Amino acid sequence: MARTEDEILATMDETQASQPDLADLNSTSQTATYRLFKYLVAQTCQVLETLWDKKVVEAENVLNYGVVPSRDWIRSKTFEF
Repeated sequence: MARTEDEILATMDETQASQPDLADLNSTSQTATYRLFKYLVAQTCQVLETLWDKKVVEAENVLNYGVVPSRDWIRSKTFEF
């Protein structure tokens, strides 16, 4: 299931806090460059995860309800045509 934007940002914040080299990135400004990059990455991740979820559902539907074309299936479809 796709994570929300807030969940992704929280994960990024936790990872940033665990890195001592990133301790200088502590601005409270909502327009700080690093915050904007984090927001854009979170948005992109959320869209990508949502698309992956849709593709998984689509693939599962094909596997569950799709017909494997056998010789008999092709023959019956030909006669239906």
